[in-house]
Amino acid sequence: MLRRVIGIVALAIAIPAGAGAGIATAAPLPPATVPLPAPTVPDGDMQTQGTTGINGGYLTAARGWYSTNRSFGTVSSFGSVFGVQNPRLQVRILDHNGGFIEEQNRYWGNRRHQESVSLNHHIPRPAGSVCTTLWEGGHQLATACEAIY
Repeated sequence: MLRRVIGIVALAIAIPAGAGAGIATAAPLPPATVPLPAPTVPDGDMQTQGTTGINGGYLTAARGWYSTNRSFGTVSSFGSVFGVQNPRLQVRILDHNGGFIEEQNRYWGNRRHQESVSLNHHIPRPAGSVCTTLWEGGHQLATACEAIY
């Protein structure tokens, strides 16, 4: 009698699990989404929302105060729990087609856990985005971009 009860309990558990798997595979797939456009900057790990995760921390690229898209200020920063050895923040201004307009760099020595840089930009043609790349020594860690409207 005990063997029959164990067999019935095991069968009762196996049937719903198998039925659930069959139902899950029979459900229609969600509709395909429209693919995002490819990044205009040749950085494989570029994030277009202005912030990206790096080395146990974050990297930001943000445009702050500005009067026009030809004269404006940007704030770029990074923060890292583990620190970045000899960091460099490379700030690039791109036009609406992804073409290079201007670049400015800031360097620090030793291990840094957090740095920020504010820059003023006066450029000859309208800007489309600002991108900040964090470098450790000579190695690129990450890039974050923010659109300028």
